[in-house]
Amino acid sequence: VAHDRQVVLVVVQETFAVFARETESRLALFRQFTEGNDRQLIEIEAHALKGSAGTLGASKVSDIARSIEQRAVGISADELRDAVERLDAAYRKMRREFEADLVRVA
Repeated sequence: VAHDRQVVLVVVQETFAVFARETESRLALFRQFTEGNDRQLIEIEAHALKGSAGTLGASKVSDIARSIEQRAVGISADELRDAVERLDAAYRKMRREFEADLVRVA
């Protein structure tokens, strides 16, 4: 049983590590988009983040990504910048909470 628990813990940690890397990359891309014009790519990346965050139960991150996805075509640079800041704050909060939970169960 202890071995199974350790295996599950490792899988959860690795899954979260992938999510964290991808989210950090997407946040960086969204920041670049605020100065660019590739609205289709914004929509695609926001959609992907919405799904992965939802799968992990990060509902606030998923909700903000959904909003960006839905508004991608007409969102202004300032609106996108504000949304990205909210997304970043929600992600950082979720990450701190997840890491604290991992420490408790380890």
